[in-house]
Amino acid sequence: MLPIGKFSALSNIGIRTLRYYAALGLLEPAYIDEASNYRYYKEEQLVLANRIEALRSMGLSLREIGDILKDYESEERLRALLLRKIARKEAEIVKAEEQLQLLKEASGHLEDEGYRYAFNITVKEFPRRRIVRLRRRIASYQMESALWRRLSDYAAKQRISFSSPPFNIAVYHDGGFREGEVDVEVQRGISASFLEREGETGAVLPTDFISVRGPVLAATVTMRGELSFYRGLNRFLPRWLMENDYEPDGPMFSIYHVAPKAEREAVVEVCYPIRKSGKDLRGRQGRR
Repeated sequence: MLPIGKFSALSNIGIRTLRYYAALGLLEPAYIDEASNYRYYKEEQLVLANRIEALRSMGLSLREIGDILKDYESEERLRALLLRKIARKEAEIVKAEEQLQLLKEASGHLEDEGYRYAFNITVKEFPRRRIVRLRRRIASYQMESALWRRLSDYAAKQRISFSSPPFNIAVYHDGGFREGEVDVEVQRGISASFLEREGETGAVLPTDFISVRGPVLAATVTMRGELSFYRGLNRFLPRWLMENDYEPDGPMFSIYHVAPKAEREAVVEVCYPIRKSGKDLRGRQGRR
């Protein structure tokens, strides 16, 4: 038999690691001297030690290695375990490639005005929900507050209770910046308790004000302070969509997390509905 020091040298596994393997039941010593508490291994245990290190080099966790060792003599179960690990690794590689691409793009954007947006763009899916809404053409974007007041008045008259958070959303239907006569829709989420109460009383709410929104997949940027960033973001976003294989899928909308009563205090999440482009889908199918 081999004392732990010699076994460590021959297996290229540190003594502390051998003790850890023993505690986990992966590679236990063949004999422990009761007087000295010194550990000894059999020469044939070098095969198991080598097997464990080979599996670790594949990126398997010690728990996964333990499962494999239990089923090592069963080719069918061993293959199933390895195939599951392969699938997880492939998914990790895809995710890592996406993250690498985002890092490269963010690095490139440092050279232009888009850098302040590149580090803040995230993709979110907003769930389906009931809303109270009001859509009108207004003289300018600065007149949007009048729509919010009218919507609030209507909700108060109907005794509508809002969801928490209410998601104060303004949708811009023109598809781009306009100097005047802008098509704007303001929305707030309705609470589930209100909808249940209305269902019990049989009340019918006008569809001009009550409707369903979502689900919506969107590229979003949350900014704080002055709202002048809109134009720069609108110039930058088409490039981001192209680089990430997305295309527009509806009008832009903004979520007011903190209302812009004073511009410097506003916290606004600007959202661009998107979908994966046909080019990306064809590319993914070709890689399968």
